[in-house]
Amino acid sequence: MKKTISKDDFRESFKRAGRQSQFSYEALGAIYDHLTDVEEDCEYEYEIEIDPIAICCEFSEYDTPLEAARQYTEPNSWKAMTDRDANISALNWILDRSTALTFEGGLVVHDW
Repeated sequence: MKKTISKDDFRESFKRAGRQSQFSYEALGAIYDHLTDVEEDCEYEYEIEIDPIAICCEFSEYDTPLEAARQYTEPNSWKAMTDRDANISALNWILDRSTALTFEGGLVVHDW
């Protein structure tokens, strides 16, 4: 059986699972949009089951690309650049390795 859920239902599923503080409201919206895009790109042959715990294990939210990149590299790797340049470089570095979902106020990275 399949049930199509709205973005609000998706966010609510995190509350029911006790994971409402794992992601911001905006981040959950970005993850929802990403997952529905994946289904559409697969022409709905691949249906995603909403599992808040699994999603919490697969994605992480960060304030900036630089903060995210520092999780995967030596912190000093990004030190010599200005914050703006470092954030642009960090986002490109992440996008070469994974998926980054940007939204107003931050980004969500598909962990690797």
